Amino acid sequence: MFCNVFYQEFKYFSDDNIHTLLFRNKDHEKYYKNKYVNLFLVTILKQLSKKYGYGRQVRFKRFEEEVIKLPVKGKNKIDFEFMENYIKSLPYSSSL
Repeated sequence: MFCNVFYQEFKYFSDDNIHTLLFRNKDHEKYYKNKYVNLFLVTILKQLSKKYGYGRQVRFKRFEEEVIKLPVKGKNKIDFEFMENYIKSLPYSSSL
């Protein structure tokens, strides 16, 4: 509702106000359980929270129109390796 974003490594249950985001492209499926990539994505998605609040809640249709900028390599190919390596390079990343 308010664009709070979390990464959950374990199975969970949520109500209809919680949206679960998954990779749409099957080619990216191997990154689905990569916690470093997911932590990078959470950080990017948290930037959207500035746009949403009680009067303007996140709803699925509205969220589908969001543009999320990610690092790319080559011709529009998402650079998942960069995301992983970036998070691993941060101080205290060994404690994640």
